[in-house]
Amino acid sequence: MKKARRSSFWGDLNTLHFPPLTESIKTKHLIIGGGISGLSAAYFLLENGETDIVILEQGSIGQGSTGHSAGMLICEPETASWSLFVARYGAAAAKKYWNSQIDALKLVSKIIGTEKIECDFMKQELLLLGNSQAQPHILKDFGSRKKMRSPSELLSGETLMHELATDAYTVAERVGGSISVNPLLFAKGFAKYLSTRGVRIYEKTPFIKKKLAIATTPQGEIQFKNLIRCMGTYEKKTDIKTFLTTISITRKLSKKELISLGLADKDMFFDDERRSYHYGKITGDNRLLVGYGDVRYVNTHGKPDYVHMPHVRNIERFLRRAFPAIALPLEYSWSARYALSNTTLPLASISQDEVTINGAGTQLASIATASYAVHKLLKKKHPLDNLFGAK
Repeated sequence: MKKARRSSFWGDLNTLHFPPLTESIKTKHLIIGGGISGLSAAYFLLENGETDIVILEQGSIGQGSTGHSAGMLICEPETASWSLFVARYGAAAAKKYWNSQIDALKLVSKIIGTEKIECDFMKQELLLLGNSQAQPHILKDFGSRKKMRSPSELLSGETLMHELATDAYTVAERVGGSISVNPLLFAKGFAKYLSTRGVRIYEKTPFIKKKLAIATTPQGEIQFKNLIRCMGTYEKKTDIKTFLTTISITRKLSKKELISLGLADKDMFFDDERRSYHYGKITGDNRLLVGYGDVRYVNTHGKPDYVHMPHVRNIERFLRRAFPAIALPLEYSWSARYALSNTTLPLASISQDEVTINGAGTQLASIATASYAVHKLLKKKHPLDNLFGAK
C-alpha cells in the first residue's frame, strides 16, 4: 500500500489560487478559516447584502478537515441519530434541521452547476447498514424519519443484497438525496466563485491574535467590525473535541467487479453498528473509498504524510469481511483530524461582534450552521432559532 497524503490522489492540498496578505487592511467582516464553514459564511453574508468580506487562510483553501474528508454530502447528524434528535427536540425541530441540510445540499449542487466546478459531482443514495444486533436501532431511526416526513426505505434479504452484495449486514435504510464530490476541488471552486463576487481571500496568512477590533498576522494587521472564526481543529474551545479519522482507497474496479459488489449504481454507505463506524463510496474513477475512526486526537502537526496504521488495518479487515470474494488491496491512505461539538448540535457561539462556527462533523451541517450564525450576527431571524436556543 502506498501510504500517501491526499495530494497524491485527488489534487494538491497546497495549491494556491490567492495571494498572501502583504499589507495592513480594513474590512467589515473578517472570516478566519478557508474550509467549508468559512466559505459558507462568506456566501451567506453576500446573500444578505454584505459585500466587505475578507477570508484569511493560514495554508491553502480546503487544506484542513474539508479537503481531507470523503466528500460524502449526506443529510445526517454526526454526533447523534435522527431518533435521538426527535426524542430530544421533537419531530418538528428535527425536521427543520433536516431541511436546513437539504437546503445546503441544493446550494452545493447549484454552485457546482452554475460555476461548472469540476469536482466529481454525483447524485447518490445512502445506505445505513446494520446487522441483527443493530436492527432495533435501525427500525427506531426509520420510525423517527417517518415522523419527520423524511423519505427513506427499509431493506433486507434479497433486496438488500441487490443494493450491496455482502452478507455482513442484514438490514439497511436507503435514503435518497445525497451527493458525492471531491471536497478539495469543490472548496477551491467555491472560493473562486466567492472571489468573483468581491470577497477578498488571502492564503498562506496565519492568524496570530486579535486585540479589540484588530487581527494580527505575520504580514500585516486587519481592522474589522465583525469576526467569524471557522478554525476547525485549531480552535481552542472546551466545548470542542478533536478526533482522528483515516480514509483508504482501493485500486480501480472494473464494471464487472462493481456489479458483483452491488456498487454499480455507486451508492454511499455507512454502518450503524457502533460509534466508530465504517463509511464508504465509489469515487469518480471507480475506486472504493472506505473511512474509519473516531479516536481522540493524535498530534500529527508537522506530519503531512501521517497515516494511522491501526485504522488502516481495521479498514483492511472490514473489506475482507464485507467483500470476501474480491481482493481489494489499498493503494492510498491518509489520516486527518476533525472537530466535533460536545453536544448533539454544532457549535454556533455568537456575541455582539464575534461568531464561532465549529464542530458540525459533516459538510452540510457546517453550511447550515454557517447560515444560522450569519443571520444571528446580522440580527435576522432564522428557521433554526428555536433548535439552537434549545441546546
